[in-house]
Amino acid sequence: MIKEALQYLVNLGQAETIQLNGRVYSTKGELKLVKNPTPEPLNFHTLDGLLEFSKTFSQPDQDLMLHVAGFDCVKLVDMATDENEQRHVFGMASTSDYLENFPYGQFLTAEDFVIKLQTFFLDTDDKARLASLVGNMTMQNSVDVSDDGITQTVALKAGVVLKARGELPPIVNLQPFRTFHEVVQPESSFLLRIRKGRDGDLPQVALFESDGRAWILEAIKNVSEYLKLKSTIKVIA
Repeated sequence: MIKEALQYLVNLGQAETIQLNGRVYSTKGELKLVKNPTPEPLNFHTLDGLLEFSKTFSQPDQDLMLHVAGFDCVKLVDMATDENEQRHVFGMASTSDYLENFPYGQFLTAEDFVIKLQTFFLDTDDKARLASLVGNMTMQNSVDVSDDGITQTVALKAGVVLKARGELPPIVNLQPFRTFHEVVQPESSFLLRIRKGRDGDLPQVALFESDGRAWILEAIKNVSEYLKLKSTIKVIA
């Protein structure tokens, strides 16, 4: 009696399979399609690395396609589907593991803001002017900020910067590092805000994205154009 009960419990844990329309399904729990094992895709940090890998295939321009899944992800995919109507991904390039983002929407000390500005953005005229203006604020004791909702005016109480008073542009155009380094980084507009520090501390500065994240579509376009120039494989975006 005990032996039969134990055998029944063992059988409960064993999955059975059935074949429907030429496909194999597991009957354990819900009816699930049994897929053939496939190798994991190779991961790359650059587009060039993925393109070099694509050259190892005998006829890459006929058998493969490059799928631009996003501004930070490109997949090397089989053109044909397998018996399970799935397309195999052979390789993938992604920036998610190493590309950091500027802390948009957060007020930072002037010194920290300048450091991050120099680190996360390409060199442009607006970046140089902004770094110079905010960098000078780190040498002052305090500031007065007047704001009419469109333009901010900063008056420095110690030292002379921008003739002691200066109007800050409400919108600055900058090029952050946000996609693969091989392609042109999209330029975006940002709302610049400055506020008084707490308890007499130095001023705090923040950047807010103001382009409705249109840069994402531009980045995808730039990635697609780069791939088309470098490879004969069909590019899908």
